[in-house]
Amino acid sequence: TIKFERSDMTSNLTLRLFFFSTTLLLLTTPFSLTTPSGESAFCSHNQKINSNDSPIEEPPFEFVEIEQSSNVYEWKIIPQNHNNSNFEVPNLSQRKPTNHQRGPDQSPQYKMDVNLSPFSMTASRSASGRTILDTSAAELVLSDRFLQFGTFLASRWVYGLGEDSGPLLRKMGVNHTMWARGIYETGQGRNLYGSHPFLLNLEDNGRASGLLLINSNAIKVELKEQSGLPSVIFRAHGGVLHFVLFVGDSMKHVVKLYSERIGRPFFPPIWGLGYQISRWGFNSSEQVVAKQSQFKRSVPLDSIGFDLDVLDRKLPFTISENFKSEPPIAESLNGTKIIVNLSWLLQAESSFKPFQTARFKNLLLRNPSGSVHLGVNYPGRVAFPDFSDDKSQAWWTKLVKDYFQTQIRFDGIWLDLNEPKSWEGGTHDCHSKQYSSSNLFNIDFGSHTICPSAVHTNGMEHYDLHNLYGWYQTQRTHQALKAIDPDRRWMLVSRGTFLGSGQWAGHWTGDISSSWDHLKQTIPHILTLGLVGLPFVGADICGYRHKATPELCVRWHQLGALYPLSRNHNRYTAPDQDPTAFSSRETDFIRQALRVRYQLLLYLYTLFYTTSRDGLPIMRPLVLEFPGDVRVRALDTQFMVGSGVMACPVLEREARGRECYFPGGGSEWYEYHSMEMVDGRGGREEETGRSRRGRKEGGGQRTAEGGERIEGGKFGGRKGMRGGGETGNGRKEREERGRSLWIPAPLSTLPLFIRSGAILPFVSDPGLQTAPQILRGEEVDLRVFLTNNGTAEGQLFLDDGETLLSKGKYSVTELYFRNNSLIIRPIRRSKKFCKLIGEIIIVGFGKNVPVHSVSLMGLGKIGRDFWSYDQEYQRLVIRDMRDLSTCHYNRISILF
Repeated sequence: TIKFERSDMTSNLTLRLFFFSTTLLLLTTPFSLTTPSGESAFCSHNQKINSNDSPIEEPPFEFVEIEQSSNVYEWKIIPQNHNNSNFEVPNLSQRKPTNHQRGPDQSPQYKMDVNLSPFSMTASRSASGRTILDTSAAELVLSDRFLQFGTFLASRWVYGLGEDSGPLLRKMGVNHTMWARGIYETGQGRNLYGSHPFLLNLEDNGRASGLLLINSNAIKVELKEQSGLPSVIFRAHGGVLHFVLFVGDSMKHVVKLYSERIGRPFFPPIWGLGYQISRWGFNSSEQVVAKQSQFKRSVPLDSIGFDLDVLDRKLPFTISENFKSEPPIAESLNGTKIIVNLSWLLQAESSFKPFQTARFKNLLLRNPSGSVHLGVNYPGRVAFPDFSDDKSQAWWTKLVKDYFQTQIRFDGIWLDLNEPKSWEGGTHDCHSKQYSSSNLFNIDFGSHTICPSAVHTNGMEHYDLHNLYGWYQTQRTHQALKAIDPDRRWMLVSRGTFLGSGQWAGHWTGDISSSWDHLKQTIPHILTLGLVGLPFVGADICGYRHKATPELCVRWHQLGALYPLSRNHNRYTAPDQDPTAFSSRETDFIRQALRVRYQLLLYLYTLFYTTSRDGLPIMRPLVLEFPGDVRVRALDTQFMVGSGVMACPVLEREARGRECYFPGGGSEWYEYHSMEMVDGRGGREEETGRSRRGRKEGGGQRTAEGGERIEGGKFGGRKGMRGGGETGNGRKEREERGRSLWIPAPLSTLPLFIRSGAILPFVSDPGLQTAPQILRGEEVDLRVFLTNNGTAEGQLFLDDGETLLSKGKYSVTELYFRNNSLIIRPIRRSKKFCKLIGEIIIVGFGKNVPVHSVSLMGLGKIGRDFWSYDQEYQRLVIRDMRDLSTCHYNRISILF
């Protein structure tokens, strides 16, 4: 209870507050409450409220401006209590925040007004005056264990706020709680394995802003409408209010600014982009080698993941007798890469040496009483190493290095259970109740994890550092791998994540089930993670738990073939679900899906290179590419791969087709396999309001709401999908908003489309080659898809597949088509990393435009034996040009 003085000064009024604070509450603006009888209670601003009612003469917080540049404003609000002991997150990346002001040649993109007493902040765009931040949405509240900051938003189009499995568009009226837990729960706002308090706000005109809270305590983000206006309220269970406002020209611009602040994503090795099988259920090295042999005959395979089976009694840094083979398993697999499950699970037994050394070095979390804090996991009673202690680096590095050199020659590490997970909420002095603000956070802070009262080696309570546990372990593991080979790009994925984890590792979506619902949920889950800084993400193809049907597994492989991380993984309680476990028919369908991945492997690899430079996700929501199209703003059953490829996977049981939306805005679309233009005018308008369920194989006709069917599986191939056949204003409107079309998709088919303007590095016949074999191959093909203006562009990155870019051994080639010429322009050359250009296919010249001749720079016209043109399908094919190299400038000119 807290005593308030009534405004008429005649009596006292006692009220119970809805939040918890151990010492005091700091109100920064006038605060009034109304009793059920209508009486008012009032407290003036800048007043400390406690049992003594003693006023504070100075502002109750410190406001620190960290950065003010053209597109970024960064600040902290630090409560002035407990001698500034509130925990602050360490630097997220090697880029340190700077106190620089805007340069004289930079135009301000926003105007920021800050008033400290009474507190208020407003930010508006310099050009339009549109408000993008306005703190009148909520009172600023500061205490040692409760902080609140709110602002009105520029629109209701909100994205980000990971990690959960909810829809892409974050809806008003939903609360997002962030407290890392090793429990998979579905739905928007249900916190999962990571904490990423960053939101993107798309404005109606396509511009965007972003707001990042750098705080590792429990956080609740409330999206709500107030007086018809969208708003967001951040509430944190401790720490400081450390915010960064990003003001961008587009969503892409904001994502780039955000990525620069938290750290650019790491660049995985080429083999990490290949297909991976993993299973908790491999019983011996012989079984693994036999499984690999099956793959060699039918399906491409780059890596195998080893779960707890490889460990002795599920203890980290051990190896089971069943895997101590001669020759060693790494040699037996003959080039197939190995990824090992590595956890922190220190069995609390004096006989387990890693636990013994960690206890001796004082690197374990303890109870307030001083005893070692214990939890329960697979090995039994376990202790928790304190990865936040810098001294843990040498200890952890030695363990990882010794494991590599003496037990198993792994190529990558998969960090599991590092939220951290405990089946019991710690032992002994666990006082999670005192941290419970149940009305606000809806969390039992000690459930399935470390007790928040556990003490780190620096004396901090765990509730301050909980969301950083996986972040710290990932960082320590990254450094340990560098100690083994400092020039190598290692493969590292982690389940527990925080802001900036993507600098060192990828992620997977956890313990999903083998169900159609979970299949669908993986798309918005991965799309959101890409927006918050984790582009190298995948879901367990076919599901981790329960039994996957053959149909589900085929459809999941079609989708998973385009995940940035393509991994098939499940547990021992479920049957095998890798491609060789099904009939020859289903195996063939899965092989076709994986063939697409390997055909696009060099395109994907180049995307990862550019992502490591700009932070844009690999797997993207359509709204990132088409922010002006209202119909894609909540669309999360389709996605882009980079800016050039669009997937429209089948997500319904027994469906043999689906409605796909093709954005307009001048874009044309080409079907992936046939390279025919998608032509909506060939179909007919469907009736609306019917079932949206797909047509079953051999069944009746399926209708699409507001869409058209492309009859008989044909894609037209004449004029392209340019928004329909209207003229004048009607056609222009169609072009801007796109169109939905019904696309047939038998079980063997993934609806996949190429956007006009893309040039794709392509592998026409990958066969059963691994990703490194494709990268080392002599040739690359090019697929060029022209816009209405006759332009296209692309890029190709080549290296050895695993050396750090800082060593400078790589090539980058720009590809673009303009003025009727294909130009090959190397911008960085390494003689070791060049490819000859094999087949070139250019589509989209336009109907009734015959090609007269093709010329190569320096050689003049080339003979008709080297090129052909299909005027009906507007397709030019150039082949066997052995003089073309990605490391030499060249121009192919076309005369019409």
